[in-house]
Amino acid sequence: MLLNVQSNADLDEEARLAVEADAEYNTVSAENTPMLDNLTTIIMDRWDKAKRAKRPIQDQMLKNLRQKNGEYEPEKLAQIKTMQGSTAFILMTDTKCRSGKAWVKDVLFQPGMRPWDVTPTPVPELPDDITQGIADQVMQTALMDLVDQSVMTGVPVDMSMIQQQMTGNADAIKEAILQAVKAKAKENAKKVREKIDDQLVEGKWYQALDKMIDDVIDQKCGFLKGPIFRSTKMRKLSPKLDGGMQVDYEEKPRPFFERRSPFDIYPAPDAVDIDDGYLFDRLSLTRRTLMGLRNLPPESGYKVESINAILEQTRGGKSLNWLQLDYLTDQLTALGQDTAATYDGEKIDCLEFWGSVDGQTLIEWGMDPELIPDSTLDYDICAWMIDRYIIKCMMNYDPMGKKPFFKVSFEEQQDTFWGKCVPELIKDIQGACNAIVRAILNNVGIASGPQIELNKDRLPPGANTQIWPLKVWETTENGLSIAPAMKVYNISMNADKLIPIYNHFSKLADDHCGIPSYESGQAQSGGGAQGTASGLSMLMTAAARGIKAVIRSIDLEVIAPSIEFLFYWDLDNGILDDMICDMNIEAKGSSSLIAREQQSVRINEFLQTTNNPVDLQIIGLEGRKDLLLQATKASEINIKGLEDATVQPIQPAGQPGVPLDQAGNPAGPPGSPGAGLTPGAPLPAPQNVDAAGNASQGQDNRLFKQDQVPQQRT
Repeated sequence: MLLNVQSNADLDEEARLAVEADAEYNTVSAENTPMLDNLTTIIMDRWDKAKRAKRPIQDQMLKNLRQKNGEYEPEKLAQIKTMQGSTAFILMTDTKCRSGKAWVKDVLFQPGMRPWDVTPTPVPELPDDITQGIADQVMQTALMDLVDQSVMTGVPVDMSMIQQQMTGNADAIKEAILQAVKAKAKENAKKVREKIDDQLVEGKWYQALDKMIDDVIDQKCGFLKGPIFRSTKMRKLSPKLDGGMQVDYEEKPRPFFERRSPFDIYPAPDAVDIDDGYLFDRLSLTRRTLMGLRNLPPESGYKVESINAILEQTRGGKSLNWLQLDYLTDQLTALGQDTAATYDGEKIDCLEFWGSVDGQTLIEWGMDPELIPDSTLDYDICAWMIDRYIIKCMMNYDPMGKKPFFKVSFEEQQDTFWGKCVPELIKDIQGACNAIVRAILNNVGIASGPQIELNKDRLPPGANTQIWPLKVWETTENGLSIAPAMKVYNISMNADKLIPIYNHFSKLADDHCGIPSYESGQAQSGGGAQGTASGLSMLMTAAARGIKAVIRSIDLEVIAPSIEFLFYWDLDNGILDDMICDMNIEAKGSSSLIAREQQSVRINEFLQTTNNPVDLQIIGLEGRKDLLLQATKASEINIKGLEDATVQPIQPAGQPGVPLDQAGNPAGPPGSPGAGLTPGAPLPAPQNVDAAGNASQGQDNRLFKQDQVPQQRT
């Protein structure tokens, strides 16, 4: 055995080399790992808390997604397979979700109507200069009227007369000024409505709202984000110096809206609302997007050196899966997408943080100190973090500190951030229906043929036990056995007993989620109220109470506040300077919940009820025309010229060009109510008519008719 003998000098040299190697390693690691400043540490700590708190919510949302797609949970599927039975899954949840989406969208997106409106307040206030101009105009009109009156009467006008007239008509003048102010406010509201609608169309607000409704029905929450402002290049026509027009391009910020997936939103653990605590939004960026961010002005809040560091790490198509979210694979599987995209994709995960941070930390990160008057106070910010790099940090652009996010649930839960959706409300019923269907299919499979017992002792060696029609079985008598060689057992069919149980549970699903089967067009057995038009109308009205609550929540939590956010941003940036007045943003979804079909039925019934001479004298021909207009609008029937049609009154008898009946009375148009009536004459006796208003069919078999009865002698 050889011993390694080293001198003290050799040991010192080895120790020195080890220290240099450690120092070099630490230097390289420090160069590749960013320094964790206070802002990065705060955001990472809050991200870990928000991610842990959302884990049970994330698991429930995956269950909801699998239930809607008709997939069993892995544990449940394993238990079913151990019984060698059917694995059928009834898509009841998917049907309810599709019906609910169609119902909500049919109410909110009616043709030619907006689900919101801008209206002036009952007593609007305009800017002082506009109000004073209106008052001066009204006073001038009053003076001109006074002068015209003086010219007509020949009485000269002096100041005392003017003051006397103005004092006597003070109330009328105030009312005239108020009406003029209301008219101006109404005009301004129309301009604001058109401007905001143009911004919503260009910013894809309607598309985002449509997609968000799907999440409201399918998942625990639906999220609408916006307005978010992006610099976009737009075409603009401008005149040439030598005549003609040319196309120029200019970049300017425009508001956009988008639907955010509930899987990507992470609120604070104790938050109960959007503005209650901090919030994370998981974004997916590309290298091209990051490169474009470097060209933005410094006031946008982006840090170029941090962006360059991320671009260096992802150069050559390298992936950067720094978040390590294990649920993403299950989510992609439930959505039917390729799970390899989680690890092989080139998109870069980015955390967008919305919350408050103290001013000193923001100054240390590099924010302009002029934006932070007091470093001891907390400020609402928006920050982007990628792999421990803060690539963006800016102040919240809303002066009130509100986040540009809006959420709503199918069923709101008090004092919690997340609500409930349709899959959760009918989860137990879906499970019961699946169990019943599996039992039916298993029973049908077993009872479709006999169960056969064979006595092997009576079969010859190598006998074929396969069964086919007209088969001859060869048997032996082993030991004079008298036991039969074959026994046949028939399994009873119980499907007819299980189907009513399934129907019972499927009807319970209607009550639990508030979306009836007849809303999706499914026929209901057993007759009942849904067998008639009026009965179905009453059922749909009763069922609409549940969906009305959902639409009202969308109105109050998403539609109205998102448009108000855009409205006040326009005011702050001078876009609506010439349209300012007291205005209300109103959401009209729940107010228009009465279905057009129900309204059409009621109007048609009223038309039939008033189709008689007595009611025609009450409502008049103009009233009849208004009813017809409402009926055509409710039924979406466009009759050209009906609205501008002039009502021609029935002319009295004896005038030229008026056709007369046999009694000399105005005949009127054929079939018109009141034709042939003379003013002051008694009304004709009522006739028997059917439900459609036609004369009842039949034959008069009376022996003596009324005109053949002999008159009594006097």
